[in-house]
Amino acid sequence: MDLPLSRCHGGPRGILDLDTPRAAEARRAAGTWTAYHAFADRYPPALPFRHFAERVRNLEPEHAREAAAVAFREQPLIQAIEADPALEERFTFDPALHFDEDRETYVTRHVAAVLPTPALLTLEGRWVEAGGLDYKRMFNAYLDGLPGDTMVVRVLYHS
Repeated sequence: MDLPLSRCHGGPRGILDLDTPRAAEARRAAGTWTAYHAFADRYPPALPFRHFAERVRNLEPEHAREAAAVAFREQPLIQAIEADPALEERFTFDPALHFDEDRETYVTRHVAAVLPTPALLTLEGRWVEAGGLDYKRMFNAYLDGLPGDTMVVRVLYHS
């Protein structure tokens, strides 16, 4: 039975195409970063939500979140994004946080997230669980460094 590449769950490392999904994500992330900055450059710079949360941290918890949200949403850039659901979906709730890095770093971070799964079982029998960007980098380096004849299997569910 021939399965499309998106359904392939493993095989010898040397014949797995790991670069195509990475390249596709690099193009998507670069396009998103560029589009965000082209849009955002028309407005005063926005501050991330955490800035406003810090300013109201002395309020009662039920009031602090709402006060931070109101202040965050008063920013012209955030208002413009929230006015268009497609932009809000594309640029996230807190774009000042997510796009506050140069294009190369943004793209690299997104590409690093394409292949990693929540856990990795190494050939040495070590179980490594996800832990942020460092885990993703290690996962990719480990996978890329395996000999071509090593069988790689992606397990979606385990108990």
